[in-house]
Amino acid sequence: MAVIGYTADNTVAGVRVITWASMAVSDTGTPFICAMYADRTVQVHGNFSVGGNVIMEGTNQPTGPSIYATLNDPLGNTVSISTAKVQQILENTFYIRPRISAGDASTSLTVRLLVSTPTGDSIFVADTV
Repeated sequence: MAVIGYTADNTVAGVRVITWASMAVSDTGTPFICAMYADRTVQVHGNFSVGGNVIMEGTNQPTGPSIYATLNDPLGNTVSISTAKVQQILENTFYIRPRISAGDASTSLTVRLLVSTPTGDSIFVADTV
């Protein structure tokens, strides 16, 4: 069990993409403070292998040992991801982290959390497609 650090990309005003890469069975991600972001969406991809599963967890404890709980999507379903997908997160918690709850020695997953908030800044981003 390892704690996997994240990288943060904030090339667009009011938007950040937090990435935890190469997560294996029993790994947890370093918690990301995101209470100030109104919208949260997670994307998971990689080698799920046999039974690979990511659970998104949150806590409102800003200090000390935190007690994490599984987060939900807007329909009340737990954010428990076992195939490549994108899923919205309902709750606004102080910290969010991914946890790999199942899989085997071949499981290797990348978890990306997009967080955004309304902003007064306006940046034009050209369509690159």
